[in-house]
Amino acid sequence: MRANYIKLTVDTMETLPTDKQVEVYDFAKFLKKKTKAATKRNQKKTSIFDLFGIGESGCSDISLNHDKYLYE
Repeated sequence: MRANYIKLTVDTMETLPTDKQVEVYDFAKFLKKKTKAATKRNQKKTSIFDLFGIGESGCSDISLNHDKYLYE
């Protein structure tokens, strides 16, 4: 039997005070963001520019203004 974690979570949250419900919600958002970041890191990179995240940026002045993109 597979547990229905959504229902279990909702049932549990309903018994908590509002401030604790907010904490659970914030934690769920954190986990979602962390999962997206991990998925993005694990995607196959096709070039050195993709590796650094500038391949899709459309910036054409990277070699001239590299400090701007590195430190800002």
